[in-house]
Amino acid sequence: MEGGPEASRATLRTVTTQVPLVLPGLAGASFEQLEGSLLSDSLRDYIPEAWEQSLPTTRFVHNWHHDAIADHLQAVSLGHIRYLLISVAPRHTKSWITSVFWPTWHWTRWPATQWVFASYTKEFAVRDAIYSRTLMDTLWYQGRWGCSCETRPHKEHCKAFKWRSDQNVKESYENDRGGRRLTAGVEAGTTGQGGDILVFDDALDIKKADSEAARRAANKYIDQVWLGRMNDPGASKAVGIAQRTHQDDPTGHLLAESSLPWFHLKIPTEWKPKVQLDMGAIMREVSPIGWEDPRKEEGDLLWPARFTPEIIEHTKVTLGSYSYSAQHGQEPSPLEGGILKRQDWRFWFPAGLDPDVKAFLLQPIRSKEGITYPPAVELPHFMTPDHGGTDEILLSLDASFKDVAGQIRKGKKPDPISLGAWGRHGPDCFLLDCVNDHADIEATIAHLKDFIEAWPAAVRKLVEDKANGPAILAIMRRRVGGMTPVTPTAGKVSRVMTAGGTEKDTDARAMSMAALLEAHNVFLPHPAIAPWIWGYIEEHANFPNGTHDDNVDMTSQALMALQPGKWREQDKAHGEVVEERGLPAITDTREILRRRVYAASGLKDARERERLNGRNGHTNGNGHNGDGPVRPIPGRVPRVPFVDPYRRGRR
Repeated sequence: MEGGPEASRATLRTVTTQVPLVLPGLAGASFEQLEGSLLSDSLRDYIPEAWEQSLPTTRFVHNWHHDAIADHLQAVSLGHIRYLLISVAPRHTKSWITSVFWPTWHWTRWPATQWVFASYTKEFAVRDAIYSRTLMDTLWYQGRWGCSCETRPHKEHCKAFKWRSDQNVKESYENDRGGRRLTAGVEAGTTGQGGDILVFDDALDIKKADSEAARRAANKYIDQVWLGRMNDPGASKAVGIAQRTHQDDPTGHLLAESSLPWFHLKIPTEWKPKVQLDMGAIMREVSPIGWEDPRKEEGDLLWPARFTPEIIEHTKVTLGSYSYSAQHGQEPSPLEGGILKRQDWRFWFPAGLDPDVKAFLLQPIRSKEGITYPPAVELPHFMTPDHGGTDEILLSLDASFKDVAGQIRKGKKPDPISLGAWGRHGPDCFLLDCVNDHADIEATIAHLKDFIEAWPAAVRKLVEDKANGPAILAIMRRRVGGMTPVTPTAGKVSRVMTAGGTEKDTDARAMSMAALLEAHNVFLPHPAIAPWIWGYIEEHANFPNGTHDDNVDMTSQALMALQPGKWREQDKAHGEVVEERGLPAITDTREILRRRVYAASGLKDARERERLNGRNGHTNGNGHNGDGPVRPIPGRVPRVPFVDPYRRGRR
């Protein structure tokens, strides 16, 4: 309320002395009764008054986000929203508003409502219950909404409540209207009693956000315990408030996996507009009650009166980019990415394309996030040592756990396999092909055999020596050479940030995956002909906060093995320019790439149209008569990245 609590009271006193009362049941009402009636109609006006009673020594610094949270919580009370998730940075009074003030305000109108409040530890849920009970016992609250009936039942006009003495402890209490507040902890579980409104306040301990076991336990509690405590599944409501900590935290889990219509009130510390790429217009999300973020300029702060630009800059340094993005941006990975930046990738396209197609692919590339990449480069010839060069092509496999079906039955979310073909030319590394699929051991071996056939120049086949890896190595070693086990000797982040698993491996010539990206030495297939590549980039940008990291493991494994820096001396020994030779296997692969780019993307190749589409209306063997792009043979495993390799997987 503009002017603060003192101005509010002064206004109300003027109303009570100068304006005749015509409100039903309030003829001759006192200032306290009139104020209680008015505040019961507006949670946003109630909060400053309640703050003064609960925190009399702390000044309430009003900001527009308080009103946004209050209005959406009031919409839940009124039944306009049933499922609400609120994400805002820590220390922005979200818990005071949601877990302390809201239920006390709600009981001024609906005292029969039953509540269940949960937090990652019951201690915090009990703390807020005590704050609420203490507020409702103040003379301020009792003077406006307290019951003056001397006997029971209540008088006909009375809508207030009294405490039940037999159900009055700090972790749970009831009133004589049937209302109740219960508390629970994710780690301790909850009682068998239900509620009309369920609230979780930080269901996941931020210190355990990187623990998959802790996230799984919190999400399981939300799904199987907390949501199961609704008194009326057709009418009860649920609210979750938390700062974001991980893609698969309870908020992310509910948004991604729940079938319930959750509305996500996301209020970042710094405003970043969403741009509609095809129109160039800023897109604003409007909530079910018509609210939208009032900020206009990119970078506008949420609460500059308390969190100044200097404080925010210090917070960024303290938390780091991806922790700041999760907790303050409410995006578990920053726009540019976490450890692995979105803007650091580069792209390639096959050689031998028609000039008009090549000109199209040489245009700057713009992502959905608004990042502009430089034009792609033409895929080089790979001259391997067997043919007088120092380049290399290899395969890299990150296998799934041994029992994918069993993992799913246990409620776990298994990572898919990731299999990639990589080429190194000088200091640059190129992702040539990729398959990402939920596959058991038989399907994984089928994918691997197909890649071995498609990429005959790949001598080394790297397989991570865990999960299904040992079994795959044992089977495939009897069939092909070059099967190479890779045993990680450090954590995932260490393998991404450093080139080797141990100190002695990380010499001056060996570059880390993150450093290779920053130096723009890693190239991916052009998104115009491989649209699935955006999902690949997104997974790397979300690392290590993402739900899956199988592609990251596969990529870091390949780049650690290629280690471009170690080949620079050999490159110099062969001269600055290595003469390209007509290598049948590699040339065939390049020709396949060139031909398939047209078949999969619909682009026209004048030299190939006649061969692929046939003459005089005859089909080309794929059942195609030349009236459109050639389709891949049904059921055939794609061997180049221009036919979406994720189509049978999760992408």
